[in-house]
Amino acid sequence: MEISNALKDKLRMTLFVATQVQATFGPDRFVIKRGPIGLGRAHIMSPRPGLVFASADQVEVEAFALSLLKDLKQSVPFFPRLCERIILYQNENVQDFDTIPVRDHPYIQHAMKTGLGELPGEIRYSHVPHAVQEKLGRQLE
Repeated sequence: MEISNALKDKLRMTLFVATQVQATFGPDRFVIKRGPIGLGRAHIMSPRPGLVFASADQVEVEAFALSLLKDLKQSVPFFPRLCERIILYQNENVQDFDTIPVRDHPYIQHAMKTGLGELPGEIRYSHVPHAVQEKLGRQLE
């Protein structure tokens, strides 16, 4: 957030391309990596359809990205979800991610309090199935 505050006067738009999404662990592809081997490999998903989304309001686009991630996490297969839960079971932030609504997420709240932007108002979709629009809209409620 502090980096975003430093750049906000120069930022014109934030753009995400969501053709692959790391739905478990993160930000690295392994929880522990030692040379060519690793423990806790991240589960990568390809949203259908792939999405490109942007906004001049950084909080809007981050909230939308968070809603997409929350939606995709609900369809992570059993074994990758179980591995993530076992490895990260004591990390309260991971546990809360699934239960905290996007609008109440601490990073979103902090960004709004510091004046970086607001939650999405009107979302304009192009070539996105209605069912996907509804699912993402529910995450943003």
